[in-house]
Amino acid sequence: MADGDADELTSALGHIARLHGMTKIANDSGVGRESLYKALKTGSQPRFDTVQRVFKALQIRLVAVAEKDTSTARQDTLSQQV
Repeated sequence: MADGDADELTSALGHIARLHGMTKIANDSGVGRESLYKALKTGSQPRFDTVQRVFKALQIRLVAVAEKDTSTARQDTLSQQV
């Protein structure tokens, strides 16, 4: 997803869910099996809560990491305003 292509995440999540069994992931996530197939197909735009539920069902933790130290960015902004 580093290049901003959310389709990569959706597609990868779909592949992983199929490996674990869509029926099991549907049951564990509380998302209907057919809805899960639709949400995780390439080109779909699943809701964030759906993605979170699938990650939880797969016991995968989604982590965001800042590209730049935000404290440094804030200091740069403040020094430019002076």
